[in-house]
Amino acid sequence: MTEKKIIIIIYSILAAYCSYFILGNSFFLFTDNSWINSIDMVQDLVSWNFFNDDIWRFPIGMNPNYGLDIGNSIVFTGSIAVFAILFKLINFTLPENFHYFNLWFFICFFLQSFVAYKILHHLTKNSLYSFLGSLFFLISPIMIGRLIMHMTLAAHWLILLGFFIEISSPKKDKLKYWIILISLSSLIHFYLTIILLGIFFIFSFNNLIQFKNIKEFLFDNFLNLLILILVMYIFGYFKVPLTDSMGTGYGFWKLNLASIFNPLQNIGEANIEWSNILPSIPMKVGEEIEGFNYLGFGGIILLISLIILSIYNIKKINLNKILPY
Repeated sequence: MTEKKIIIIIYSILAAYCSYFILGNSFFLFTDNSWINSIDMVQDLVSWNFFNDDIWRFPIGMNPNYGLDIGNSIVFTGSIAVFAILFKLINFTLPENFHYFNLWFFICFFLQSFVAYKILHHLTKNSLYSFLGSLFFLISPIMIGRLIMHMTLAAHWLILLGFFIEISSPKKDKLKYWIILISLSSLIHFYLTIILLGIFFIFSFNNLIQFKNIKEFLFDNFLNLLILILVMYIFGYFKVPLTDSMGTGYGFWKLNLASIFNPLQNIGEANIEWSNILPSIPMKVGEEIEGFNYLGFGGIILLISLIILSIYNIKKINLNKILPY
């Protein structure tokens, strides 16, 4: 058995274990929804059921039966639009009450750790170091905290894939992979799309500064946005009136700057303590429910170490040895 297959098996086992640790026996049951108890996840399940039972429409993601004023497109729910569409295509083979939410848990754990391993191994060529480093990504409190509340926002592996594309892909293939990744992210959660667009722009702007190729810079960003807008149109992003897309909650659903050190996660009526080492920092009930950003004790130690080493070795840092330009 090749080393690549062994690595995939190892991370599959780890992802299955983490999923089972959270979901118990429900991890193996695709018709069991008893574990789905958060308000947002219940809404996601209802949205999937209405979409799955409906006829095909255009745009493809349209879900008008979901409800008055909220029956727009599956992309505006947390139902993981790309999965909803794929499984609707084969719904005639699926059992009644089928859902894929537990599968999503496995995929997030697997890709979060596996892509982290690939990045670290590409930079270090050391399998043991890369494996140990990937464990910090696997048990990331931020990722797990999102997974149990807002599943789609746990797809942090999309961001990791963006960095992996940038450091490992040949220049001739890089734009193609970025376009696929950003378009895929729009069928998971648009927050992640915005993040990836920002990362892509930064890397392309760095290329512009380095190579002074303004035509390539404009072409890459224009083509990326054009295809993204086309994908968004096909799957129903623009079927929402502007008046229904106004954001609310500014100043309430906020991030406290102490969140990276605060192991307390507020999930409404209950709290989760993520550390036996660091003390919790009290916060207003409800207001900072969306701002959980705890790095983990190991992550905090790594961050401090990174800052110290970066300052100490600032003159030795050479991005040209990392980015394949």
